[in-house]
Amino acid sequence: MDRKDSGSSKKWDGDGPRGPRRGPYGGVSHGPPLASTMLEGLTTVELSKFETYDGDEDHLAHRLLLEPSNYSSIESKLIFVALAGVRDPPRKEVHQVIKDSRAAEIRVMLITGNYKNTPEAICHEIGLFGHEDTGMKSLTGKEFM
Repeated sequence: MDRKDSGSSKKWDGDGPRGPRRGPYGGVSHGPPLASTMLEGLTTVELSKFETYDGDEDHLAHRLLLEPSNYSSIESKLIFVALAGVRDPPRKEVHQVIKDSRAAEIRVMLITGNYKNTPEAICHEIGLFGHEDTGMKSLTGKEFM
């Protein structure tokens, strides 16, 4: 992937000045820096394909896909096709509900099974978090326990 950098064109190799860059979910980011920031706050879905499967019910892969115990071996042999970012915007009334809850001294919490970055972005958007450090306001299950 080519990108412009300070007016000159260079090949993007996925490495930053201090080695490989980490994406928002801890994985190594192989795209330009903008790619990971574009996905912040979105639920991401990786789209991949099985190299030799053409959808035919007589194909060996079709039988493999019918048996859940085969999933881990199949998923390790996928070809990455795309990464999609999905946004589920909060309802319009959420801001007012949070404001009214705070006025009534009700503590509002968000509990989710998502990665940390997605709910943090939502909390900023709906006003649960301000611009302060979210270190002790946002915890993974492991940090909570």
